[in-house]
Amino acid sequence: MLLFIFPLSSVVYAQTSDSVTYKTKWHKTKAFKVSFAPTLLATGSLILFASHGGEHTIIHDIPGFTSPIDDILQFVPLGIVYGLDIAGVKAKNDVLNQSLLLLKAELIMAAFVYPLKSATKVPRPSGTANNSFPSGHTAQAFVSATFLHKEYGHLSAWYSIGAYTMATTTGIFRILKNRHRLTDVLMGAGIGILSTNIAYATHQYKWGRKDNNFSVVPTYSDKNLGLYIRWRL
Repeated sequence: MLLFIFPLSSVVYAQTSDSVTYKTKWHKTKAFKVSFAPTLLATGSLILFASHGGEHTIIHDIPGFTSPIDDILQFVPLGIVYGLDIAGVKAKNDVLNQSLLLLKAELIMAAFVYPLKSATKVPRPSGTANNSFPSGHTAQAFVSATFLHKEYGHLSAWYSIGAYTMATTTGIFRILKNRHRLTDVLMGAGIGILSTNIAYATHQYKWGRKDNNFSVVPTYSDKNLGLYIRWRL
C-alpha cells in the first residue's frame, strides 16, 4: 500500500517585518514544478488504459526483436553524470550529494513501481508475466535522465535533450520488444520523473539545515513498500 500525504496549495506565505502575507501564483509553486510533467504522463496513461483496456498502443511489436539497447540505455545517463564528475565538469552538487539524491530517487521509484505491479497484475503483451504496469525499465530510464538533467542541464540544454532522448528510446524499445504497452511506458516515465523531482525537492543540501519544510521517507510494512511525504506550508 502506498501512503501519500502531498497537499498541493496555490498559497505560500512569507513573513516580513510588517507581517505582510504574499500570495504566490499556483504555477510557480514547488508542488506544481515537481508534479506537472509526471501528472500529464500519468493522466495520459490512465486515459488510454481506461478507454482501451490497456491494449492501446501506437507502436506495434516487431517479431523476433531482441535488441538489448533498452537494458543499457536506462543507466547510461547515470554513467554520464559520474563521468563528467571525473572529468572535472562542475555539477549542481558534489558527488556525495549526487549519490544521496540518486539513492533517494531510486527508493521512491521502487516504492511506486513494485506495489503498482503487484496490485494491478496486468499481463505483459508477450504473455510471459502479470507485471506489465508500469514499465520498470522506463521508470529507471527517466530517473536516470532527470538526474542528468538536474545536475548538468543548467550548463547546456543538450545534456537534457540527450538524457530524455535515451529515456524515450528505452520506452519505445520496451514496446518494440513486446514487453510493454504504451500505457505502461507513459506511467513509468511519469513515475521516474516524479521520483527524481521529489528527491531534489526534499533534499537538504547543507547538513543541519533547519529550513527544510519538505520531507520524504520510504516506509515498509507487511511486506509492502510505501512512501510518506510531508510538506509543511
